[in-house]
Amino acid sequence: MHSTFIIIGIIVLGIILSFIFVPYGAQPRRRDSFIRFLLTLLATLAGVFLAFQINNYQETQNEKGFLVSLLDQSASELEVEIEFIDRNYLSSNMDKLKGEELEEFIRIYPLSGVISLDILLNSALLPIFGSPSSANLHSVKRDLDTIRININSVAVVPDSKTTLIKSYKQWLTYLRQLLLVETSYVGGEISAEQASEQYKSLTDEFSSSSILD
Repeated sequence: MHSTFIIIGIIVLGIILSFIFVPYGAQPRRRDSFIRFLLTLLATLAGVFLAFQINNYQETQNEKGFLVSLLDQSASELEVEIEFIDRNYLSSNMDKLKGEELEEFIRIYPLSGVISLDILLNSALLPIFGSPSSANLHSVKRDLDTIRININSVAVVPDSKTTLIKSYKQWLTYLRQLLLVETSYVGGEISAEQASEQYKSLTDEFSSSSILD
């Protein structure tokens, strides 16, 4: 868009200057001076345009780099959350906790959300540079939040929370895998078509193994 306007501006400016400085029947010396002036002007404008394009490209690369960092950070925090659940919620000792004991443990060690994930999904960069499939991340995040709220809620029957916790781990793993695909796409390692195929493959695999319908 910007380049189109610049090219049109150069052409219009050249025509205007031609009428001003090179009237019909102008002397050769005056015509040569104008041509040198016009060439200098065009070279200057071309230099400005090139500098603008380089600067715009650099800004785009910086924004993509920042988005990749957000994706990496979110994936890392999800991995930490998965390890936390394995260690504290799904260990062999946890199998012995039932009813009020399990409820008390969850009250003391409630599951928390991933902060960087909220920053990522609220970022203006993801809709710009993310793959066409990246919109799915929002719906997965909403389902994940719903399960986490139910696990932490005292209104939910304690005996059903072990199943919820296992399902929560599945959703965390699924979302982390999607983020890794998105990282590859934004980083230029895969195409939009490849990202879409990997999203579908992961979604099919998750659906077939999901604990909760």
